[in-house]
Amino acid sequence: MKMFGQESLGRPDLEVASGLEAVKTYFRERDIDFPEDKIRPVLIFLNPKAQLDPEAHFKYDTIPLDKLKETIRKYAKDDRLSTEFIDGVTDKLPLDDIE
Repeated sequence: MKMFGQESLGRPDLEVASGLEAVKTYFRERDIDFPEDKIRPVLIFLNPKAQLDPEAHFKYDTIPLDKLKETIRKYAKDDRLSTEFIDGVTDKLPLDDIE
């Protein structure tokens, strides 16, 4: 019984792939031509005791929680979208999804 009561670790790599496809589908359904190379999944370890192997090569960015702000800033600085593109995407998004 103990074996069945434990929580599994999950497969974040597979969950990211399905989440990425859901984001792409969301944009396609709204006729938004969002460049797929601009969608960047990030796996975040929430436990501060988690240790990542600096030699490891992950398919997606994999970071501890305390590096999240730094990662977002890096993406915002390195690969910006034009204001016109952002305005066009914002205009096509439904307002009822915003709280």
